[in-house]
Amino acid sequence: MTENIEKKWQKKWENDKLFESDPNDKEKLFLTVAFPYPSGAMHIGHGRTYTVPDVYARFKRMEGYNVLFPMAWHVTGAPVIGIAERVRRKDPWTLDLYENEYNEVMHDMGYSIDWRREFRTIDPTYKKFVEWQISKLKDKGLIIKGEHPVKYCPRDKNPVGDHDLLEGEGVGVNELTLLKFKMDD
Repeated sequence: MTENIEKKWQKKWENDKLFESDPNDKEKLFLTVAFPYPSGAMHIGHGRTYTVPDVYARFKRMEGYNVLFPMAWHVTGAPVIGIAERVRRKDPWTLDLYENEYNEVMHDMGYSIDWRREFRTIDPTYKKFVEWQISKLKDKGLIIKGEHPVKYCPRDKNPVGDHDLLEGEGVGVNELTLLKFKMDD
């Protein structure tokens, strides 16, 4: 029953184009969040990451703002190299992940995203924006060249961070412990 109620309202929001942002006279708010790169299945961390800005976007809309909340997909970097190998091998799990899961889950969550504005970090316009941004930061002396230790993938001949690893050091399921405390009123 709950699922039917969710679907009913999500369909109404979609039909009413409630989350589509077009230019108007309202005060504007552009809201973005770290773009996911689908290197694995969605998990509770994704839910937290996208629910917080979604709540904020809805609140600002209720205050009368014209909120633009787009979604993008991060498809560059070391994790994508590993995924590209799986796509090349036509791994069914990986193909389903990229073609269906992330987008479906985000739609099912009912996020107030303007899906007309969806893009990927490999889109030419976005790449030009990043080039412009890096150039500006470098001109201001905020990006400097230096030496520091990094993890390195000998196969791909590329520096990587823990978050970029598909296997090896730093990869694995984190074990967490939940402590509950009874509180007096």
